[in-house]
Amino acid sequence: MGILDSLKKNAPTPEPTSNAAPTRSLFAGIGSAELTAGGAYFDVGKDASGNKVQGHYEVEIKKVIVKEGRPPKREILYIAECTILDTDVASMRVGTSASWVQKMSLDSALGAVKEFIAAALGVEPHTEENRAWIDANVTEEVADASVGPDNPLAGKKVLLTTIPHVTKTGGDFTKHRWSAHPDMME
Repeated sequence: MGILDSLKKNAPTPEPTSNAAPTRSLFAGIGSAELTAGGAYFDVGKDASGNKVQGHYEVEIKKVIVKEGRPPKREILYIAECTILDTDVASMRVGTSASWVQKMSLDSALGAVKEFIAAALGVEPHTEENRAWIDANVTEEVADASVGPDNPLAGKKVLLTTIPHVTKTGGDFTKHRWSAHPDMME
């Protein structure tokens, strides 16, 4: 008997108590549930006093996708799933996965995606001398291809700095600053 057959055979059958209505399984509806792609997100660092500080990562891109978010908003999300190769953030472990999720409805979304793609292509996005190359080469077509079925950015290494930020309403936000990895620069 396989493990699936064993699980089905040994599944408990809820027994109603004397004056109670029959109970449903905790997992009722699982057959039509959508699989999640959720996971850990890149965290900021903390100093000895517990204050939030910049975090630094060396990562390898596993895949880049576009996905519709959860109800009720169902926002379009650009997601980079990565493996952490090195970090100074104590809450994150080398070898584990973490994701960057960019809401495409934000004004800053296209610039953030452009920065990420440039870094993944081995071009440092934070130097003025690379600006013309990035503007000419990180195009709509390249961005579309970055989430294509052949997953062209998989295996690329990039550097990431996570920067703690407080929003106007007092909430916490993490700014992601992508940089080209020295091994990937041409």
